[in-house]
Amino acid sequence: MKIQLSCLGFITLSVISGCTKNYSNAPAQYTDLQSALSKAATKVTTVSFDAGSGSSFADSSGTRYIIPPNAFATNNGQVVTGKVTVSAISFLKRSDVLFSKALTVSNGQPLASAGEFYFKVTQNGADLKIADGQMYSVKMPQTGPCDTSMQLYFGTLLDTNVNKTSIVNWQPASGTSMGFITNPAPDTTVVTTNQTGYVNSDQPLPKKLPKGIYQSFTLRLTSVDGMSNIVSAYAIYDSVNVVWPMLNVKDGYVTEDHVLNVPCRFVVFAIIKGNFYAAVTKQVPMTGIIYGVDVARTTPSALKALIDNY
Repeated sequence: MKIQLSCLGFITLSVISGCTKNYSNAPAQYTDLQSALSKAATKVTTVSFDAGSGSSFADSSGTRYIIPPNAFATNNGQVVTGKVTVSAISFLKRSDVLFSKALTVSNGQPLASAGEFYFKVTQNGADLKIADGQMYSVKMPQTGPCDTSMQLYFGTLLDTNVNKTSIVNWQPASGTSMGFITNPAPDTTVVTTNQTGYVNSDQPLPKKLPKGIYQSFTLRLTSVDGMSNIVSAYAIYDSVNVVWPMLNVKDGYVTEDHVLNVPCRFVVFAIIKGNFYAAVTKQVPMTGIIYGVDVARTTPSALKALIDNY
């Protein structure tokens, strides 16, 4: 078996934007990966307004939510009036998807995303739904030309006590009665829907990269401070918005057989002796190769910045 150490294309997280940072004296502060990622995860935007008037607002990622008057109802179908509260968050960047754990996966298969969002509305603490005959719209900015072939997906929440990697499984919409996707401008994707919860503009990865072939390979993980079993590893594709979990992690090795042979980044992070360690390495995966990945002590926010700007 050929061994390839990931020297070329490898970046340790102690060097960000040309500035060297020393984390060696920082106190140990983490017991698990989720508590570490939550420090730098995208935050929920919460707004309150009169349901009879509707509203338009933007979240911290620049996604705009447009809600018509009288759009909400109780679970028994009664249209509500008065003050309502909406909580919304969108995941447009790869780091947003990874840190939120709303991964681009449907029934164990990768999806290419044009943006995800979460939308919840309540009144006096009680959950509301979208009223019959109503829909709201969500405008998600794009960093490049829109893909007009995207499909609408809705997220089913997973039991995080069982599934430690993702909080949601995506299922395609059953027809246009639940919503639709439009692209009114070259850099904007608009989802119009009557569903709350997790919503995604997606396409199965093989349709986006039909010439790709899945590869089987291994990551060998090291650090100057040893390794632990509190490790997560992901493949993030360069040309499409895909965050794929590499789940087979044991004793400092990651084995994987479901990543295409196209340019991507391996993102690995771990909790070692209570501290956060990470690495990003750019590769075109090839079957049979062992990639050496040396994680370095850093912070979750530094990792997030590197993923977005690599």
